[in-house]
Amino acid sequence: KYDISYKPENISPKFNGTVLELLSKIVKNDDELYPELEEAVLLSEFIYNNVQDLNIEEIERLSFLLTLLQDKTIFIFDCPVRKVQPLTRYRLWKYFKNFVSKYHKIGIIVEDNIEFIRQFGDSVYLFENCADDDGEDLVVTKEYTLKQFLNLDLICNKS
Repeated sequence: KYDISYKPENISPKFNGTVLELLSKIVKNDDELYPELEEAVLLSEFIYNNVQDLNIEEIERLSFLLTLLQDKTIFIFDCPVRKVQPLTRYRLWKYFKNFVSKYHKIGIIVEDNIEFIRQFGDSVYLFENCADDDGEDLVVTKEYTLKQFLNLDLICNKS
């Protein structure tokens, strides 16, 4: 059995109250991760804002923090911080990569941005849709090291 924390691509906040009020319900006083995460997501920029009033980038950053605060083994991010400014995105993924290593976790990122994969990927899995009698299934075609992946000719339908 695996414990999984999942951050979907699209997020719609439902909490009524400030970010600080939300976090006070979730964060434990002895949570060693919180200070590191607080700095990584630049929480001080929006901690007193109402969750319903956050812009899309702030929602993404808060979601990143809430996902990693869960006591899980596997962390899955679906197109994780696409709506975050480049420097902040870099800070978040640098933190995530260190987090996975430091706390012996498994990190899975579903991403279609080749630049992001180049900067942060360790290995890449390519998928293809394979139709069967029941519909479409996603099938792994091959695992690549990052170097192998970057040397692939990925241009489709060359004539």
